[in-house]
Amino acid sequence: MEMTTGHFRKRLPLRFSIYLGLAAALLIAGCDLLSPGESGSSAIRYESPDCPAGALRCGDWRWSPDGEEIVYLWWLPYEGSRPRHEFRAVDVSSRKVRTLVEAFDDRRIVLAWIGMQVFGSYLYYSATDETGISDNGCCSGPGRGSDIYRVRIDGGTPERVAQNIGTRYAVSPDGYTLVSKRLTADEHLSRYDIRTRTWSDFPVPLLAGWVNWAPDGSSLAVVDNFAGQSGSAGGQLYDFSTKSVRRWQEPEGVIGNGGSEVSRTIVWDRGEAYLVAVRSPGTVVRRRLRDDTDAVVHTFGPGLHANRLDGLSVSADARFAAMWRTRCPTDGSGCEQGVLELVVVDLQSGGEVVVDIPEDVTRLLARGFRAPFPPVLAPDGCRVAIVSAGLWIRPVPGAC
Repeated sequence: MEMTTGHFRKRLPLRFSIYLGLAAALLIAGCDLLSPGESGSSAIRYESPDCPAGALRCGDWRWSPDGEEIVYLWWLPYEGSRPRHEFRAVDVSSRKVRTLVEAFDDRRIVLAWIGMQVFGSYLYYSATDETGISDNGCCSGPGRGSDIYRVRIDGGTPERVAQNIGTRYAVSPDGYTLVSKRLTADEHLSRYDIRTRTWSDFPVPLLAGWVNWAPDGSSLAVVDNFAGQSGSAGGQLYDFSTKSVRRWQEPEGVIGNGGSEVSRTIVWDRGEAYLVAVRSPGTVVRRRLRDDTDAVVHTFGPGLHANRLDGLSVSADARFAAMWRTRCPTDGSGCEQGVLELVVVDLQSGGEVVVDIPEDVTRLLARGFRAPFPPVLAPDGCRVAIVSAGLWIRPVPGAC
């Protein structure tokens, strides 16, 4: 169904005392799960007591490929100075929680910052021992990389599939190949065959940031570590069949939070790689990476501004994009005093819809109770998840 430019809103019961109590509990206490509310009007608690609310490292969660569950990292109580983590999954409808991966009982530590990816039927994650973890959790000590494990989302025993991975990694859609920048003197990507346990190199001469595979595995797009910041903008497009590398640039004026958010906007549509981005003050564009040509998809109306944008997410079918924007005051006080709203843009028709969120969440957002992440669409684009002192799931009107 095509989306229109109208704003579809459904009034929710306010229940002030309950909402304020939930907000306080989210900031203070440590329950794994809140009671479900109608239409997802209460939050899923996914940050543990030992992980501060809103901390970047607590933002590790993913939709399952079927959109029925949220897979997330849970922080257990410390053992002395040693952090302990496990992976859990919560059913979005029933709110039932199950443990996918229990915490290690030896010196190994799950790397909270870099290691979590969901591909096909598997959750992939990285771990290292206590002597090999640095302050930001992204890298490892001298001569020691992190190991990559995987476990079936529907349950099973974790298996180690790769060792000595230097920094961030990405797994191919078929689950057979892993790419990463290894701990070597050369600055290029390396390819690891999970079945044969062998490495090979290919010429992507870049301090690899974020890697996005084409759905058919024929090519991949690499985003600079700090694309969108410090004058660095763009990445490389690698074609496996021709072994060719093309340097691509992002559109001028793109706003967002750097490499991590820019990479989430890489999409593949009928075999073509695109960067979906927002240019200030509010123009949504799709840049074709093959030749750096732009198509304007949507422009915000008067009084709507993207100056507080935290990035955007795109549905798996490359049709919908979700993002925050600011509705500026009409009294001329400036957009910094405006109200954040969640908008979903149809990348095919150019229409938009504003997703209704509970009023207590709006107040929490205005007070800064949110992680610096964009709203994230479910794989089919029918629902969107937002972080605001918890994880909230909202339907997208007109998407399904």
